[in-house]
Amino acid sequence: MTFSRKIFLSFFLVTLTLGSLLIWASHRYISQQTEEKFISQYSVFAGILASTLNKMDISTEALMQNAAKVIAAKDAEKGLLSNKELKSLRDELNVSHIFITNRNGKFIRSTNEDAKLIPNLFTFCDDYRNLVNGRSQVEATPVIKPDPEPNPHKFLSIPTQDKNRIIEVGIRVDFIAKTLAGAMSSDKNVVAMSLFDPKGTSLGRFSNKDVEFKNNKETLPKNLNEYQETQDSFKFYSKVEASHKVCCQCNVSGTSNNGEYYYVLEAEVSKDELKAIQARTNTTFLILGLVTFLFSLILSRILSRRLVRNIEKAAAKVKRISKTGNVKDRINSKGQDEVSFLTEEFDRLLDKLEESQEKIVESEKMEAKVQMAKEIAHNIKSPIRAIEMMLPSMFMVSEETKGILKNSVKEIKNLSDRLKAQADAMSAASNDPETMYLPIILKDLIAQKQIEYSSGSEIEIDLKDEVGCSDAFVKGCSIELKSILSNLINNAVESYSSHGGQVVVRLNCDAIKCTIYVADNGVGIPAEYMNDLGSKPISFKGNRFRGLGLTHAYKTIQSWGGEISIDSEIGMGTTVKIELTKNTALKQMHKENRPAII
Repeated sequence: MTFSRKIFLSFFLVTLTLGSLLIWASHRYISQQTEEKFISQYSVFAGILASTLNKMDISTEALMQNAAKVIAAKDAEKGLLSNKELKSLRDELNVSHIFITNRNGKFIRSTNEDAKLIPNLFTFCDDYRNLVNGRSQVEATPVIKPDPEPNPHKFLSIPTQDKNRIIEVGIRVDFIAKTLAGAMSSDKNVVAMSLFDPKGTSLGRFSNKDVEFKNNKETLPKNLNEYQETQDSFKFYSKVEASHKVCCQCNVSGTSNNGEYYYVLEAEVSKDELKAIQARTNTTFLILGLVTFLFSLILSRILSRRLVRNIEKAAAKVKRISKTGNVKDRINSKGQDEVSFLTEEFDRLLDKLEESQEKIVESEKMEAKVQMAKEIAHNIKSPIRAIEMMLPSMFMVSEETKGILKNSVKEIKNLSDRLKAQADAMSAASNDPETMYLPIILKDLIAQKQIEYSSGSEIEIDLKDEVGCSDAFVKGCSIELKSILSNLINNAVESYSSHGGQVVVRLNCDAIKCTIYVADNGVGIPAEYMNDLGSKPISFKGNRFRGLGLTHAYKTIQSWGGEISIDSEIGMGTTVKIELTKNTALKQMHKENRPAII
């Protein structure tokens, strides 16, 4: 798979995943809100209808009481009325039943059934005796399922004026049916309404088409505020206060619940409208998903092409430089990504190589040429190593680009090797020392070494820049000093085993001199070799101290008027101390805030 395709797939998968998650979360939220709004709407609807039924129950009872009083007046005027007269009054007063019992509760008149077939009134509730003994003027029931009457009724009883008979008026539950039918006609989602007593006995099922009175019981939910859901509908329940919470006849028949009588209204609501809304929502978000897919595709294509153009441009320039060997050519790639970092480092190496070549050519003193060539050849190795170690971790760089960079690094290595070979064959004379500003030299070197040991190593390289080193100007050669410190850091790193460790470089200054410390907690140097350090080459293999280069370091530091010393103990680590005298002329200029050319 090409690098361009990898970049494209990475952007595409990320944007598509994020977009899909956002759409999924939005869809889930909107679907839940839609369903919750639907449920809330019909919960409120059922509650309003329950309140309406309670008011109708009370008003109907008032009408029944007026009808009973009319019949009682007729009874006082004419005496015991006949069944025919009672039927005429029933139709005129718009009630369902009229009954008359004697003082003993025996039915003697009935507009609908044979009075002889109706059980004694007092068997329904002994409180009806209060009507003939003067203790009560009205006895009424809420809507109940009477026996033997098959349909639910509401009954009201009053005594005649002489207290010898009881007049009872009954109204069938049709008045409820009309109210519920009107409510359902205003909302097509309401499938049916059902009314139950506290024990779940059906008092009627009302729909737009008909009214059903079935002799059945249903298990009602314990919490009437909860709804029940099926595949096609919701069922909402509401408690309806009855006109009489305490009903003697209801208690006797066992239909009360803990001595309280009420109705339970069940509203069955179809899900068809909710499903239609959810289907439209699904379609909308499906379209959004397709738009997100196309947007991710286009955006990923644009971004991948833009990135690949930069990489291809850098690769082409690196390939040309590697092929021609022209160290004056540059990649000049600008950016903040890893490829730009590598190409800038590559250009920086070429800058150093070109500068070193010019110094070698222009130098009039042979020793300067030799020394400079050696140091350039040595210093190029560390940045090259840093690039080589970083290349395997560059997942966004194609193998072709990596190959070009590797070949370019190899070419630089060859150039540095040839440069070193030529320098070894030349005679030398010493250079005049330059002025060095230690904080900048140390920061640059530590940054480079941190990159060099950043991959595949557990080594920490830290710089401790002490207060008071703002005027740390000394005489010497910055290339030589970097080479010496680089070797010391490498020795410190190699003193650790495979588990790694910490190397600390510290700069400490006083009024006269500047001191550089390179410290580790590695294996240390055996005591028998301490006296020979700096006087002759010493080398150890494996994880132990490497002494190669110390002889050159001693001579170089001493040639600058400085001192180098080593303190080491087996198992405790090693500290190398380099002392350099400050440049007093630059120190004075620094105090007077005069510019100095470095």
